[in-house]
Amino acid sequence: MKTKYLLIILIFTMVSMFTNPALAQDLDKKQFQIEKIFPNPVDDFVFVEFQSVEYGKVVFELIDILGNTVQKWKPANTLPGIHKIRLDLNPLQTGVYLLRARIDNESAVVRLRKV
Repeated sequence: MKTKYLLIILIFTMVSMFTNPALAQDLDKKQFQIEKIFPNPVDDFVFVEFQSVEYGKVVFELIDILGNTVQKWKPANTLPGIHKIRLDLNPLQTGVYLLRARIDNESAVVRLRKV
C-alpha cells in the first residue's frame, strides 16, 4: 500500500515538473551544499568544504543521535564560491553525530563519527 502511494507521489511530481518548467528549475537550484567532509571518522577536528551561491551567514551545529544540539559554532559570513572551514570536535565524546549547516532557508546535513 505504501509503495502505491509513493508511486503516485512520484508520478505527480514528475508531471508537475514537465508541465511547470519553473518548478523543475527550482528543484535543480541549490543555493548551498556541503561538498566534502574529512576526515571521517573524526579524532580532533574536521574540515568541511561547502559551496554557497550567494552572500550569507552559515551556521554549523552538531546534533547527537537523540536530536539534541551538542555544539553550535558562531555564524560565519560567506561569499559566493567554495569554502573550507575547520571545526574543533576535541572535547566531544566518541559517537555518531549529525553536522547540520544552515544558510538562510537552506540546510545540509552529513553524518560523522567521532573516535
